[in-house]
Amino acid sequence: MKRCLQRSFAAAVLFAAPGLAGCARDSAPPLRPEAFGRAQEVRGKGTPQPIDRPGALIYDSVHPDPAAANPRDETAPEVKEISPAVRETVRPPGENDHSATTVPASREGAAAGTTAEANGHAEQGPSPDGQFELVGSVVATVNGKPIWANKIVASRESALAAEAKNYSAPGFRVIAWDLVRKRLQEEINSEVEFAAAQRALDKKDEALANAVTSQWRQEQIAKAGGSLELAKRRAAEDGEDFEQRVQDQNRLNLVRIYYQKRVWPKTSVTQADIRRYYNDNQETKFTEHAQVQFRLIKVDAKRLKGGHAEAMNKINEIRKRWEKGEDFDQLATSDKYNDDASVGSPQAVQKGAFRETEVEDAVWKLQPGDVSAPVDTGNSVYLARLESRTAGKVKRFEDPEVQESIRQTLRGQQFVALRMERQAELQKDAVVVIDEDRAKEIMMQLVMQRYPRWAAR
Repeated sequence: MKRCLQRSFAAAVLFAAPGLAGCARDSAPPLRPEAFGRAQEVRGKGTPQPIDRPGALIYDSVHPDPAAANPRDETAPEVKEISPAVRETVRPPGENDHSATTVPASREGAAAGTTAEANGHAEQGPSPDGQFELVGSVVATVNGKPIWANKIVASRESALAAEAKNYSAPGFRVIAWDLVRKRLQEEINSEVEFAAAQRALDKKDEALANAVTSQWRQEQIAKAGGSLELAKRRAAEDGEDFEQRVQDQNRLNLVRIYYQKRVWPKTSVTQADIRRYYNDNQETKFTEHAQVQFRLIKVDAKRLKGGHAEAMNKINEIRKRWEKGEDFDQLATSDKYNDDASVGSPQAVQKGAFRETEVEDAVWKLQPGDVSAPVDTGNSVYLARLESRTAGKVKRFEDPEVQESIRQTLRGQQFVALRMERQAELQKDAVVVIDEDRAKEIMMQLVMQRYPRWAAR
């Protein structure tokens, strides 16, 4: 069944990301204007087609973007920096798995950019076991921009490989389809957001994005060892092109500026909102509970022939060793004396949180450095030494830092919701073409070709 995909991605992903302060150093290689602000073209003859199954395609009508009705809106605030919530929310699609990808997109899609792929046809290449496998095909288009199956699958390589170890082939298919389907939706959202940013932003915004990207480029070169060639080599080892990474980062910066300019100003938090959030979360978010840190020596009566009586004799002997000067830490970490060495190392516990109430009651009565009398819990007996005690405290609502933290949290939550609404609007006003059945067939063929290799790791 062929139809146009029009739905918003219903999950907001938060990631860390570099800020937008500063400019490129004078030593940074100049960035060509044509490297930024446009989608990558697909090489090859002919018009890219979204699928390789014969038949008519169903397109949406093209509507003007409501957010870009006045694409150079002079009333929009000038962007000088990006809010932390925007940086953390607006992330590269599929970034979670990117750093751990072991089969890069360029390697998996060796035919990418060829004439056959440009016309929407899948190509086959040799797999590690000598068989032939599908390596690339268009599974969707967004305003004519193709989205490749191999790119989607490769970007989920790490997660797919991890799941393959836990499931049989039928079970894995279910998990895998959910992963690649969500990744495809992320890519669609990315394309419509970038197109909106291109239409809506002005020259100052583009210049800011270029400057920030130039700074990011220089940072990547420095991390790689200080030279452009080393940066290119490191990217190539991941199966990627360094300058393409730079272009992708510029796209991300443009989209962030777009959201900072067009959506972030719509977030608004009142003092009543802040007070309500504080009252609702005072116990969990604004209270540091009192806690103690202690070591234990446990003697398990069930392990001893003499049972409970022998256990009590043994714990008393251990306490006498400590009283005569032996190091309690060594006694607590020794398998000879402690039947549970995991509790022999210091552990921090809030009041009321320890599983053995008799032990906890004894610990809270100690002063730092003191060792308890034998604590009998029935099946076991313990010695406890208190390492430290921390008093609890509550962060007051009147603290300006508390209120500012809440304000940013609430604005961030609003922004996540507003972004999802904007994504849905943008998709309605874009030409998003996808044959879902065919997309699933292609991507799952790519995935299941690799399943035996992943499951055997």
